[in-house]
Amino acid sequence: MLFQFLKKECYFNSFFIHVYYMYIKIFILVFLLSIIFVFLFMYKRGAYYQNHISHCGKLPKRITSTSTSDSFCGISTFDYTLPCDIRNSLTKISNSDIAKRVNVYQWKAGKTVSTQQLLKYDSKIINWYIDFANEVSKIIGEPVKHTSLDLPTSCVLLIYDEKDDFINWHFDQNHFEGRFFTVLIPISQDITCTKYLFKDANEEIQTIDHNEGNIIFEGSKVFHMASKLCDNQKRVVLSLQYATDDNISLYNSLLMKIKDMAYIGF
Repeated sequence: MLFQFLKKECYFNSFFIHVYYMYIKIFILVFLLSIIFVFLFMYKRGAYYQNHISHCGKLPKRITSTSTSDSFCGISTFDYTLPCDIRNSLTKISNSDIAKRVNVYQWKAGKTVSTQQLLKYDSKIINWYIDFANEVSKIIGEPVKHTSLDLPTSCVLLIYDEKDDFINWHFDQNHFEGRFFTVLIPISQDITCTKYLFKDANEEIQTIDHNEGNIIFEGSKVFHMASKLCDNQKRVVLSLQYATDDNISLYNSLLMKIKDMAYIGF
């Protein structure tokens, strides 16, 4: 009788353990599927083209010291010389092995060095990034501030050093409460076959060579891409993010973390 009782107890314990692990597996599966679904949703939303700059006229405009505060509309190029110590430090980083490669089929291929890595390697870079908000404010005619240093893409080094490295056509998703801007400053000086492409107000594809100067654009309004790199070439660009209001909701914070995992890696 005791044997039968113990046998029954073992059966029930085994059954509940089996059910417990089954629910754990279901939870993990649902969690992973949710992440995949959100990622695909964000990818499709960012890749769907709409003309948000039809009112902007001929683009890109080149912002100079004599430009008026209303000159910026969607995208512009501008003159700025990066301090030598910052450029030298970024060049050294680009030649090191700390960059992480992330390839996503038909979306992007390339290496990145995140905000946190740059801060760890040389804090002067991040201090300069924070101060550069004043220059960006002058260009767009509206006060901006740097985005959170907890975000890996706030100040990020983009490295393309393999054949066909690129970023496909997309809009940048704006998860902030205010307007959101990206600044691209070329670090490498070599001429490459990769170009910055965007669709202008007339929905025609325009090309900007990264060696022509610095680029500032409102990524949620400008449909853009970086064309594929040719063999035995290397392109290094510093990407900076700024916002007129960098507050972000919990929901958008979650979406941004998922996006950054695909962009920067785990």
